[in-house]
Amino acid sequence: MQRIGIDARLTAYRTGGIASYTESLTQSLAPVLAARAWDMFLYVARRYDADGSPALPGHQAILWTPPHHRFEQLTLPVELVRTRPTLFHSPDFIPPRYWPGRAVITVHDLDFILTPERLTEESRRYYGQIRWAVHRAEAIIAVSEATKADLVRLVSANPERIEVIPEAADAAFLLVFAPQLRIDVSALVEGRDKIVAVRTEPDGNSFDLANWSLMCLSAGCGVMAVLRPRD
Repeated sequence: MQRIGIDARLTAYRTGGIASYTESLTQSLAPVLAARAWDMFLYVARRYDADGSPALPGHQAILWTPPHHRFEQLTLPVELVRTRPTLFHSPDFIPPRYWPGRAVITVHDLDFILTPERLTEESRRYYGQIRWAVHRAEAIIAVSEATKADLVRLVSANPERIEVIPEAADAAFLLVFAPQLRIDVSALVEGRDKIVAVRTEPDGNSFDLANWSLMCLSAGCGVMAVLRPRD
């Protein structure tokens, strides 16, 4: 039986960003893998609280190695021997380098290469591993065509290994307005509706994607969509 492993350790430390991406990914993958009779193993951090942390599907295996730990590349392969996943997915960029099994990574952006001054020394050390990670992984998920282009241009990733799979809105939100529809400002609920907007940074390369309030409309941002929490 195929066994798909997903590194979900970050969900015990954060609630947004990559942690949220991992939670949504596992929830969506669960029925797909079940239909194929494949096992899904979620590798959670030792501090994961099954009662207080986000509910995750599939089998859960506790890893003692914290995410981003300095010795992660040495200890993580040893911990994986117990469950031996057929494929290991790292949603947080960096796969286990010395694990002999197959690996997939998700790359959300390469802003840490373009603007390294925004990162702490610890984060620069961790994300700086991307240069070997893209060659270690059998497949790379890029969340946009821009990210794919940056992977090829900045770290010489093989474009044939890259699959562009855009990130979707969280299932907790409903799409209220789409780009092709005219936005009626009076119909928006302040403090509840979130405008997903995008603006180009001065360097013309990186993008700032954020949930902004209604003030965004008067700031000249390009509105992509408006989302509303489900009741």
